[in-house]
Amino acid sequence: FNKDSFYTALVNKPAQGAQCMGKGMYIVPGNPAQSLLIQKISMEMPPCGAQMPPTGPLQPDEIKLVTDWVMAGALNN
Repeated sequence: FNKDSFYTALVNKPAQGAQCMGKGMYIVPGNPAQSLLIQKISMEMPPCGAQMPPTGPLQPDEIKLVTDWVMAGALNN
């Protein structure tokens, strides 16, 4: 796992998976509502694909942490 590779692959990148291609961007800095990652971790039925992570839903405080990071600009820090 490489943090920079993860960041580069997801931030400001259009979804590439078969079920989500053309449905939006993985992470839109400053806009959690438009970020597919946030939708997929916070919705039981996301707009495309399955809820993430596949092992089961995150806890509310974990979802808030990721959402706050995206809202703050999704910085690579």
